Amino acid sequence: MCHGAAALALGAATGRRAYAIGGAAVLAAVGYLGNTLALQVEELEWLRFGSAFYYALGPDPLTNGLDPGFTAVLVAAPVALVALAGLRFDRRDVLV
Repeated sequence: MCHGAAALALGAATGRRAYAIGGAAVLAAVGYLGNTLALQVEELEWLRFGSAFYYALGPDPLTNGLDPGFTAVLVAAPVALVALAGLRFDRRDVLV
């Protein structure tokens, strides 16, 4: 949901489908790599907090259940991005 909402927000902001797809793909790849590399390199620990993968998989949800704080982040980020996309899309002239 986070990456899909990011694609929607990028598409609404730029008006280009390629930018929306590419930006969301880069965000997902950098987030995944940041989360994975931060587990191995201590200096990169700060990268984990910007990754949706950290909040989805960090507390080990299959073993421990859903963490309310991490789930709130995973719900709030797409809601905020969709709201921003709605504000920006409202100003676009889509009839032309």
